[in-house]
Amino acid sequence: MVLNTIINFNLYKVFIIIKMIFAKFFKPSLVAISIFFLSGCQINSTINLATSETKINDLIFLAALNEQNQVYDRAIELYLELSYAENTPRWAEKASTLAIENYLNTLALVSTDRWLTIDNNNFNAKMARLIVLLRDLNIEEFNSNAINILTGSLNPNENILVLARTLKNEENFIYALPTFERIHELYPSSAESAYVLSTLYLISGSLVESTKTANLAYQLRPNWTEVAIHFSRMLLLNQELTQGYKIGFNSAMKSTTNDQQLVFGDMLIETRNMLLAKHYYLNLYASQRDNASVISGLGIATYNLNQPGQAVTFFEDLTRFTLFEDQANYFLGLMAHKNMNYEGAFRYFSRVTESIYFIESHSLASNITSNIFNDLEGSLYYLDSLEVAYPSFSSELRLEKIYRLIEHAELEQAKNMAYHNQHLVNSSVDFGAIYTELSIAYISSLMANNNLRALDEVKILIGELEPNIQLLMLKSTIEQNLNRQNEALATLNLCLTIEPENPLVLNAIGYLLTDKLDNHNDAYNYINRAITLSPNNAAIQDSMGWVLFNLERYDEAIQYLELAYANFNDPEVIYHLVKAYQIIGPSNLYLHYKELLLNNYPNSYFSKLLQ
Repeated sequence: MVLNTIINFNLYKVFIIIKMIFAKFFKPSLVAISIFFLSGCQINSTINLATSETKINDLIFLAALNEQNQVYDRAIELYLELSYAENTPRWAEKASTLAIENYLNTLALVSTDRWLTIDNNNFNAKMARLIVLLRDLNIEEFNSNAINILTGSLNPNENILVLARTLKNEENFIYALPTFERIHELYPSSAESAYVLSTLYLISGSLVESTKTANLAYQLRPNWTEVAIHFSRMLLLNQELTQGYKIGFNSAMKSTTNDQQLVFGDMLIETRNMLLAKHYYLNLYASQRDNASVISGLGIATYNLNQPGQAVTFFEDLTRFTLFEDQANYFLGLMAHKNMNYEGAFRYFSRVTESIYFIESHSLASNITSNIFNDLEGSLYYLDSLEVAYPSFSSELRLEKIYRLIEHAELEQAKNMAYHNQHLVNSSVDFGAIYTELSIAYISSLMANNNLRALDEVKILIGELEPNIQLLMLKSTIEQNLNRQNEALATLNLCLTIEPENPLVLNAIGYLLTDKLDNHNDAYNYINRAITLSPNNAAIQDSMGWVLFNLERYDEAIQYLELAYANFNDPEVIYHLVKAYQIIGPSNLYLHYKELLLNNYPNSYFSKLLQ
């Protein structure tokens, strides 16, 4: 078999020389280490690689090189080529592992199939195949393979747990529920089966079924600590606090490992049983005063019980443990902030390093600087310095800077910052969407201040994005405010080319025609189409009432306007009712709505029209 691979000729000479050096002084398996020297290199011209021993080594080298450079699809293809060349499972296993780790499911299906073809009794290959099938939602084959693994096993109970623990972190794990229901039918006396099924029922939200199967698992193996704690959780979730705590406590205390004792404490906190958690952790604390997890549990429980004095004591003690310093400083900062000790809160928050508390802590610290100390510039500088120190949090910290700018009504600067960050590679934040929303907010602020720049800004934004109904309708509104009614109509007609049956667009065109351009007959046709599509929309009901008023169909107009007012108490609707009742009476309704408008909306544009 011949493999065509692209590689620069000079680069190829370099890697051959490096390989020869490594081959002379090191074991052949270490030849691939030379990829370190070539990381990031570009591949350019064609060479032929045969399947001789020398060429196999070259193939290994190229596969490793592509993997090192994160060209995973190519690396997997090369490992598969190796699996055919040598007909050994190790390369198919390598390809499968790489494909699964990088969520390349199509290649993972091919790789695991190849792995099983070479070694069809390999348990790890079968488990890898199950992961891929679950991700692909091929539930029929997944179910068949899972059952076959268990029925062919000497210890199905143990393998039920292995199966569940292999799959539990998969996004599609819940889709395995029918499979584990079938497994439970096959092994009704298996505590492992009942336990896994209970967990899946809990994930699916079936509290009753989860409790039932948890009880069964506990009855089958009452001395299994993990199951007892799970059953305890179910009882606590069902508000059976006394029994739940008793079962969990007794099981945890009988456990030979401290880990299971801590698991029970964590579960009490997770289920928000803080008083029970405090009681439990105090019991452990009597003999484990230097156990950081116990001190942490006491701190969290007392904090949630609103016992700040005790919480502060525990968290201050917790700062002596390096792995728990961030948690301690975070909670100490929260309590200082709550007591309006902002300098103390900032001091605690600013000490937090890379952990799950990092972003929230430094968000609060920058917020204190910006909004409590009124130092926006200092807050932005603080976030800049954090970005230098912790580049892995770059996206989140830049987002925090945008938040601070928004809080200080610096919309233009916030918008520009989002714009310059929207093309960040591997960003966890969608700066493009934020830029769009901020642009719309900024344009709206310009409109509110009658700033002529609003039209220019919306044109720029429309030019940057794909045709967008929201932006085009915003543009039309600006054009109407600038008394460019024909341009506004043209913009709305452009909206119709994008969404011909959009009731809001049809309504906007109809209302513009009747209110500004005195084209009432065409206006009625558009609004009639809109109300047919969305009969309960108050804005469209008001438009229909107004166009009927302009067509002098007053009785019909009143019906729609009253209906719109019942659904939406808005000054424009009230103004339309005032104008209608002014013509057809009765006078008391005319005066009622007029007073309502003037008294409730004295600063409204429509109130000024009546004055």
